[in-house]
Amino acid sequence: PRSPYFMLRLARLKAEEKNYKDAKNLLDKLLKIAPDNIEGWTLAGSIATQENNNLAAEKYFREAYEKQPENDTLARYYVTQLLKLNKFQEARRLLLRLESTSDADDQLDSDLTFQLGYVLFQLEDFAEAKKRFVSLIDKVNDKDRMYFYAAQCDERLKDSQQALSLYKKIAPSSEVSKVASQRIIQPSYRDWE
Repeated sequence: PRSPYFMLRLARLKAEEKNYKDAKNLLDKLLKIAPDNIEGWTLAGSIATQENNNLAAEKYFREAYEKQPENDTLARYYVTQLLKLNKFQEARRLLLRLESTSDADDQLDSDLTFQLGYVLFQLEDFAEAKKRFVSLIDKVNDKDRMYFYAAQCDERLKDSQQALSLYKKIAPSSEVSKVASQRIIQPSYRDWE
């Protein structure tokens, strides 16, 4: 039988076996008869990712996300592909839209908030990027990394005192502590204390 369920299941098995050609052929047929099948679009995107075909992965994840825009996981997949393709403006628009539609009870996912901070940093909107990084300090396990990114924003904003204070909050055991320590003792920073 060529039911969408059967075709998707068979495509998954082919993908697990790394037989991507057969998996893609099955998915092409599936998506023609069931174009709203989110799992099919997502699997096609995952296969394209495995094949390092970022353009195709973006297309598939965009299709999946557009069919289910409330799904944070699909949004994350789509944004990740946009970032791989350096489509920062498009990622910014999408992430700001997601952020604006979230409310106090249903806040934007921490990963998406981080991605928004990263995108804003890349677009040199350092004040807005810093807000996102600071908002994550009490929500993520790696607070030190958020301090580090926020300090990087302050450096770009030429707020040396604030950058120094954030660098000093980073624990010595953190992965970013060595770089933070170097930023603290650089000659241009000696005047801060």
